[in-house]
Amino acid sequence: MNSQPDSCCGSLSEAVASPMPPAEIDCLRAAEQSRLRLLDRVGWLVPSVILAALPKCPICIAAYLSLFTGVGIHISTANSLRVFLIGICALSLIHFAFRIGRIWYVRNRTFTTDG
Repeated sequence: MNSQPDSCCGSLSEAVASPMPPAEIDCLRAAEQSRLRLLDRVGWLVPSVILAALPKCPICIAAYLSLFTGVGIHISTANSLRVFLIGICALSLIHFAFRIGRIWYVRNRTFTTDG
């Protein structure tokens, strides 16, 4: 049986550990990069959907939590949970925005030399 993968199904760490042709290593790198791009897009999507779907009143949060999980909580706890979720989602969106801004800045800055 052949120990090398016939397609781009393996991981990049497997490619580094075993001797593979450069074309297959490039294929694996492209697959890893596409996975990372997908995770970046999902990283934006998850907090955005949570913020859009999050109810504004704590009573609704307590009702949804009770309906879907069977766990009953007080209104004050639901309000704290709501504030916590809003904060976590906002912080993650700010993090992603700074990452994109940093990537954009590095790609678009100009190098000048005095001479």
